[in-house]
Amino acid sequence: MFNKVKTFCIEVKDILKLLIMSSKTNTLFLIITNIISGLMIPLGIMVWKYFIDSVVASITTKVILTPVLILIIHYAVEGINNFIMHIEEYFEQMEFDYVNKYVTSLTINKTAKLEMRYFDKKENYDMIQKVNMESTQRLINILNMTMIFIRNVVTLAGIIGVLFLLNGWIILFCIIVSIPAAVVSFKMSGKQYKIFNGRIEDLRKIAEVKNILINYENIKELKIYRLGKFLEEYTLKLNNKFIGQNKSVRKKFVKDISLSETLQLTILYLLKLYVVFKVIYSNMSIGDLTLFVSAIDNFYNCISSMFRAIIKLYENGLYIKDLNYFLSIPIQDDDTGLVFNKNYVKIEFNHVYFRYSDSEEYVLEDISFCIENKKSYAFVGINGAGKTTMVKLLLRLYEPTKGNITIDGVDIKDISIADYWENIGVVFQEFIQYPFDVKHNIGFGCVEKMSDTELIKNAAKKSGAYDFIEKLKYGFDTNLKKGWDESIQLSLGQWQKIAISRAFMQEFPILILDEPTASVDAKTEYELYNKLKTLITNRTCILISHRFSTVKLVDTIFVIENHKLVEKGSHQELLGKKGVYATLYNMQAEAYEDDCEG
Repeated sequence: MFNKVKTFCIEVKDILKLLIMSSKTNTLFLIITNIISGLMIPLGIMVWKYFIDSVVASITTKVILTPVLILIIHYAVEGINNFIMHIEEYFEQMEFDYVNKYVTSLTINKTAKLEMRYFDKKENYDMIQKVNMESTQRLINILNMTMIFIRNVVTLAGIIGVLFLLNGWIILFCIIVSIPAAVVSFKMSGKQYKIFNGRIEDLRKIAEVKNILINYENIKELKIYRLGKFLEEYTLKLNNKFIGQNKSVRKKFVKDISLSETLQLTILYLLKLYVVFKVIYSNMSIGDLTLFVSAIDNFYNCISSMFRAIIKLYENGLYIKDLNYFLSIPIQDDDTGLVFNKNYVKIEFNHVYFRYSDSEEYVLEDISFCIENKKSYAFVGINGAGKTTMVKLLLRLYEPTKGNITIDGVDIKDISIADYWENIGVVFQEFIQYPFDVKHNIGFGCVEKMSDTELIKNAAKKSGAYDFIEKLKYGFDTNLKKGWDESIQLSLGQWQKIAISRAFMQEFPILILDEPTASVDAKTEYELYNKLKTLITNRTCILISHRFSTVKLVDTIFVIENHKLVEKGSHQELLGKKGVYATLYNMQAEAYEDDCEG
């Protein structure tokens, strides 16, 4: 139990530190306003006690000045309290904005720097989903609960002084009477978090379904296959399951909390009855009666509120543990390591093995080959052979399970990752269609030069994208992807040209092209074929392609089969060997001939 409390205190400290970091000034003012607000309650009930006594005295003396003056003071106290509450509300609202900005920045930065291996595990997607869904609001809840706790501690200090004038044992009774409801709420918090954790994958699935429904490219298939009803019923089934779980837990909570609160109320009114007897038989004033009854009510409310705040801190802390864990995941420092040598002689794969997890089979087995500077290469093979995985290793998105990759004898993992990536250009088969304008979609190829309009236009000319971009209503300022202000949707072939334009944003010493003509028609493929001749000149170029017409461009072809390197050589050399490459090439050639005859 002690260890749990200790852990909880450490977590709360870390969370409060996170909140303070979002805006030190705003958080400080929020604390100050809550302290002042806490002082107003005991001050108000004390002033009201004197007001009641002065009214009783005035009934006899017929002098009304004193009650009027005290009422004015009470009016001022209430006015100040109302003003402080509005100021407090302002700082709370601003805190939400600051926290949202700070946490969003932290999570995006962290997600961008995580190793690609992190995204191979289902539970990590659940983690990211929980962080994105809950973090900001839970942090705000924790801040609010902390402020409530501070405010009630200040109020409590004043109330305790009042109750000691009556009977110190009342303080203990008020504390004890609040415990049952606190225990019930504490257990409820744990159950709700357990339920939330159990349904996080289903919640991700619902979110994914919603994204599918609003994606422009998906609408035609959803309509033709009449999938709307199925997806509706699927999400309804999951939501009904959630409702059933919630109903069961909440029913029990209502029953338990009602019993505990009835017990609290009974004891509270017995204490008030004690006050009545005390006032009558000790010859106290009516003001004393109102003072002590108000003090009991306020003390009980403060204690109950503090217990609720602690429970809510615990409850929200359960969710924020995910954020703390996520932010604590170690990442590689981009700036550490050796400088990339642009004039390298060769890149070598040395007996490289790779598998995505210890429980899976090897995707690559004993791969060894050499890539020379300013020469072009291609990886070919059937789907699943391991071609793209090889590129991921070369890009340092993953590290080999066994063996290593070197540049002039230096292991690539010893080179600064930021410097390494600055010297490699990539056009992925599954490139991103960014929801920005054309200028940004091309400029993302080199973010440091994104403001260079002429460079962007030249990159578009080299890829063949310039002609259709100029015909767009707003040219390079045209927003892309449906769903945004005055945006348009390009064809897949046009998008591919945009993606290839990124590779022309700077003179990368190494260029990797993953199926650069996969989504284009024959005419566009021919245009890109001629562009690629320019693109692969005077640099190291690595090409992955199922189109053997494109593969002919390169100096050396590596053939991957069953996760192993089985052949290498030029196009003509490999045809002469009549091996795997020749078989694949002839199959594709026959398919083209059949199409032509048809």
